[in-house]
Amino acid sequence: MRHLTVEGLSAYMGIQVIGGFVGCVSAGYVLDALGRRRGLALFALGSALSAWAYVVLPPGDAWLVFAIGFPLGFFGSGIFSGLAVYLPELYPTELRGAGQGFGYNIGRGIAAAGPAAIGAAAARVGLSDALALAATSYVLVALLFLPETRGKQLTR
Repeated sequence: MRHLTVEGLSAYMGIQVIGGFVGCVSAGYVLDALGRRRGLALFALGSALSAWAYVVLPPGDAWLVFAIGFPLGFFGSGIFSGLAVYLPELYPTELRGAGQGFGYNIGRGIAAAGPAAIGAAAARVGLSDALALAATSYVLVALLFLPETRGKQLTR
């Protein structure tokens, strides 16, 4: 559909990987600067917008696929790196490791329904809007349900 060449595929993937690396490294700094909730919401919104743009690109515009690859990798990977900063702050010291593991894995369990939900939504609103809606759900969770922990004194 995108008319991407096999020769150029490593470049398209490479730019996403580089963006992902930069997103992972910078997520902690972003969450420190903006706060946990707003930082995670920023990464989720950037992920949603870049995923939506990636899907709605006109076929044949390979340079746009390349250009959107960096922010897609940056924001998509930055969310998960940011969770490594945020989740330990939610639990007291004696539960910190188990709590973080529980948080990651309960999210994975819930996300298992994601492909079916995206498929059902895509049948109604189209694939690009369904993907953007799924990615935006991170923003809603971050802003509505997660407490702000920036500056929280961690107990020993």
